[in-house]
Amino acid sequence: MKCDGIISSVHPAVDAVGVWCCSKCGFITSKNGDHDVDVDLELVVDEGKKHRLFNQLSALRFLMVFSRETAYGGVWTEGSSQGHCAVAAIIVRYIFGGNLVSTIINGESHWFNQLGNLYIDITADQYGPDKVMIEEHLYPTLIRERFDNDIKEETMERVRKLIQNSFRGSF
Repeated sequence: MKCDGIISSVHPAVDAVGVWCCSKCGFITSKNGDHDVDVDLELVVDEGKKHRLFNQLSALRFLMVFSRETAYGGVWTEGSSQGHCAVAAIIVRYIFGGNLVSTIINGESHWFNQLGNLYIDITADQYGPDKVMIEEHLYPTLIRERFDNDIKEETMERVRKLIQNSFRGSF
């Protein structure tokens, strides 16, 4: 079945990543064009789509310029994503859609994303060697969905700073 959604670049600030997204079904592609929709799109992720999504998220992560001023509480170790889980998850949701979710790891709240039946964490290096992880079951602890009213103004200010530092643009 053909989708009648519009495929477009998600935001001029991230055009360099080559991320294109359907306005109706959330299909992610690297070019503008028609696409078919599976009946259960939210639950269908083949390995090819998962691989493309991983590459797009890795490119996005590569472009992010993490710093002490964009880290939660100003706590940050150079070269890591420490303190950036919420701001990175908000940016991922803006570009790719899906939900914000969180769990408790080592006694601290950790934010990441859910897209269909996959969990996505582009700040996974805080807890292991991988910077980007995409899995159906990412963390063994209870996962809580987060909503816009869970996002503090201080967090949105850090999102704006991270975007400005990373993409020289704004939402």
